[in-house]
Amino acid sequence: MSYIGVQRQTDSTLFGTADYTIANGAAVDFNINLDYFAGTDTSITYDTNTFTFTFTKAGYYYVDWFVVLDSAFSTSGPTFTLVATTATQTALYPSTSSFKTGSISGSAIVVAQAGTTLRLRNDTGDVAILSNNILDSSGSGIVANISIMRYVQDVAGLEVGLTNATSVANGAVVPYNTQISNIASPEITNNAGVFTISNTGIYLFDWNVSISGIHGSSNEIRLELRQGNTTVVGRSVVSVVHHGFIIGTAIVSVTAGQTFALYNNTVDTATPPAGVSILLPTLSLQATMRIFTLV
Repeated sequence: MSYIGVQRQTDSTLFGTADYTIANGAAVDFNINLDYFAGTDTSITYDTNTFTFTFTKAGYYYVDWFVVLDSAFSTSGPTFTLVATTATQTALYPSTSSFKTGSISGSAIVVAQAGTTLRLRNDTGDVAILSNNILDSSGSGIVANISIMRYVQDVAGLEVGLTNATSVANGAVVPYNTQISNIASPEITNNAGVFTISNTGIYLFDWNVSISGIHGSSNEIRLELRQGNTTVVGRSVVSVVHHGFIIGTAIVSVTAGQTFALYNNTVDTATPPAGVSILLPTLSLQATMRIFTLV
């Protein structure tokens, strides 16, 4: 598999010592084009006035981004959304955070037609402020980054989210219930967080769960990607937090017909240990899962 693409960043010198505020509904200005990508992909252009990318070549594109926030004027955590527009059709790829200060990131596989546009929009509901204290020795710092890579081979994949859930019991599956991506693959089906893959191959699983706490006392919060309901093929662990993310990835060799699910395997500190439920915050999107083919 090979690809070409572009990468742009937002340098803190864009706004100096003042706050770089992004109004609700406005796009992030990626003002720096990295030299080693400059001119390598003429199928992706960037408008420095509207902060919008345009694809001149149809295809599958993998988009990965982050922004570093100082604050957000909202009653809940910030939300940033990749907005892909083709004629009258719009696809949204949102990412949310429990924290108003720090990094928020996201990624998506976008199906583009010639003329499709893409931008990263503040959907927090109010002003978001990028950090102005991330400086290197030259007095500048990177507070946002976006990479867009065009796949030469066809890819298939699925991106789903979790909405309207409050907790996941110990031993239970993270019950993904909302399709996010518009390239739902017929070879990957989702049934309340249990994914069945009909084609043999190598797949990348990429997950993100926002957590507000746990019931009881535990040394760590643990999620396990299992094949069937027993074989662990990927694991992610984080210290017990009141608000935060737990993320993980796994590259998996899949046999046609196998099922996979992300389980909560958090246990308390008792002897013998017992199961612990993880709590999810009040967000529009508490978790995401992306699965796509590598080979």
